[in-house]
Amino acid sequence: MADDSLLLMEIRDSIAWVTFNRPGALNALNVELAGLFLAACKTISKSSTIRAVVLQGNGRAFMAGGDIGMMAATPERVISDLIEPMHEALALLAEIDAPVLASVKGAVAGAGVSMMLAADLTIASETTRINTAYSRIGASGDLGITWTLPRVVGLGRAMDLMLRPRTLDATEALALGMVGSVVSEKDLQKSTVDVATQLAAGPVKAFGHIRRLLRQGMTQSFNRQLVMEAAAFNECLASEEMITALNAFLEKKPRQVHDADG
Repeated sequence: MADDSLLLMEIRDSIAWVTFNRPGALNALNVELAGLFLAACKTISKSSTIRAVVLQGNGRAFMAGGDIGMMAATPERVISDLIEPMHEALALLAEIDAPVLASVKGAVAGAGVSMMLAADLTIASETTRINTAYSRIGASGDLGITWTLPRVVGLGRAMDLMLRPRTLDATEALALGMVGSVVSEKDLQKSTVDVATQLAAGPVKAFGHIRRLLRQGMTQSFNRQLVMEAAAFNECLASEEMITALNAFLEKKPRQVHDADG
C-alpha cells in the first residue's frame, strides 16, 4: 500500500505489520480506514506464511476512537460501512493461527480500546492513555468490547469503565490486565519487534489452538473443554512443528548419570 494510504501493511520475516495511518486525526477510525483494515485482514487470513500480526498506529496515538465528524454527518453509514466491516475483520483475525500483538501509545479510546483488547498480547508505551469513551458520545460499544472487556477486567470493573468512562494511564491499565507490559516510548518499537519475532518463531499451529481454546473456554463446560483440548492436542501431535520440537527436546536432554554403586 502507498505511504499516503490510511492503512499500511508490510509483511517481513513472516510478520504482518498493520499500521493505522491517520496521524493527523490520531488514527480515528473512518469508513475508508475500516475498508482497508478489512482488506488487510482478508489478506492475512488467506496467507500460509504469516506467523504473527502486529497492530500499531502511526504518529502520537494508537487509535483515538471513531471519527466523530463522520458519524455525526452520516449516521446512516455507521453500521453498514464502518462497524460491520470492522466486525468482519476482527472475526477473521480471531480465527487465524498467528497470534495478534497490539503495540499501543498515546490516545487509545473507544474503538481503539476495542482493537487493543481484540489482540492476544499488548505492549504499551508509558505515554498510553486509555478511555472506553463510548458512553460519552451516547454509544453502547462496538468491535467486541462488551465481550472482551469483562473477560479481561471482570464484569464489575468493565461495567464501571463503560458507565463512568475515565482515562487510565499505562500503569493502571497494566494493573487491570488490559495491557501485558509497559515500556518507555523510546523502547516501544524494539520491544514490539522482539516480541513479534519471538511469536513468529513459535509453533503457530499450537498458537492457533491456544487462542481459540482460551476464548471458547470462557463459555464452555469443563467437560466440553476437555474434549476440545484433546482434539486440539491430537492435531498438534500430527503437526511437523510438534514432531520437530519433541525430537529437538529429546536430542538436547542430558543423559541420566547413575553412580557406580547404583
